[in-house]
Amino acid sequence: MDLEGESGKRVYGAVLLDRTRRVLGGLLEGGLEDREAYRLLPEYYRLVEEGISQARGQEALEALEALDHDRLKGFRLLEEAPSLPIFVEWDEEATHLLRRLEEALAQKDPKERRKGLRLLPRLQAYTVSPLLQRALKNLPPPLLGREDWRHVPREAVADFYDEEEGFLWEMEQFL
Repeated sequence: MDLEGESGKRVYGAVLLDRTRRVLGGLLEGGLEDREAYRLLPEYYRLVEEGISQARGQEALEALEALDHDRLKGFRLLEEAPSLPIFVEWDEEATHLLRRLEEALAQKDPKERRKGLRLLPRLQAYTVSPLLQRALKNLPPPLLGREDWRHVPREAVADFYDEEEGFLWEMEQFL
């Protein structure tokens, strides 16, 4: 097989061939011991990973420029990570909404309960959603007993939330 021509690129890909040449260079001509090859592996893998990332990025840019949405399927500029909704009882309005939510959830009649839950969109104005990994570093108590929605009580807002920085997640801030 001709590794210098198109068949090498077709079998191994341009990135692998290029990175192999970069790492091994002239070492192959003089022979290469196994131990020496193993020593080169971390650098080789780093270069391969870098090359693949660059190739994918370039491919995505070309697809975006051509408005080729089929080639962009599965491409994410930002990785989606799990987050945790946290209700911040910031002011009197938030306290009022929280009381109304509690009353709605206490309703036995499903119709009345649904009617009361119409206020959920208004609660969103007081809800932040930090990454779960960060929220776990400074976890507020559950909201009305729900582990999947947290609550920063009005008297504890300064311990969990800063108006300029947002959700405080490093415990060292409090030491």
